Amino acid sequence: ITGRNFNTLSIGIAASDLEHLEAFKLALESNYPIHTWTIAGRNYVRIDIYSRRIVETLARHSIVPRKGPTLAWPALDPNLLPHYLRGYFDGDGWISSIIHRTGPRLGNKPQPTFGLVGNNDFLTSARSYISAACGVNSPKIRAVGKSYAHSIVWSGTLQISRIENLLYRNATVFLARKCSKFPTRSCAPLGSCRTASGKSLSFS
Repeated sequence: ITGRNFNTLSIGIAASDLEHLEAFKLALESNYPIHTWTIAGRNYVRIDIYSRRIVETLARHSIVPRKGPTLAWPALDPNLLPHYLRGYFDGDGWISSIIHRTGPRLGNKPQPTFGLVGNNDFLTSARSYISAACGVNSPKIRAVGKSYAHSIVWSGTLQISRIENLLYRNATVFLARKCSKFPTRSCAPLGSCRTASGKSLSFS
């Protein structure tokens, strides 16, 4: 959230994820341009939406300037929480394979690992939701350096498959780059950011 009086929503992502930003622009039926820029040899794309209505709606869900330390888990319809979590994961999460060298049954076989980064209170709520919705464990939340940031990690094929199902069941919008890293997911090309009924997303 930027601009004079904080009335601008700015979204910047890696240029390789341009289609994701184009889908967002399509959903809003916006004619705002997508800008490109380079930092330290890496290419990025960004769109700036000037809308007090959108900014005020997002603020009701803790999306405010410098939100990292204060972002709270949202009070949403339960049916919307998987979509919210998927969007959060696309921004502040990761999926990878890590070799765990402890435990007689694991050996050196890579294990899928799903993680999120955020403030401690947000991750505590996210952990409760994921654990209850997926029937997975409640791992320890760990501090990252000396900042507000913390991280939480789940690993193992069964747990990650359950989290994957939560995130992508009935999903039509996601970062294909991240989705494709899940062990059992074959991602279709990203389509539009429209609802199943064909109506554009709205802010109220």
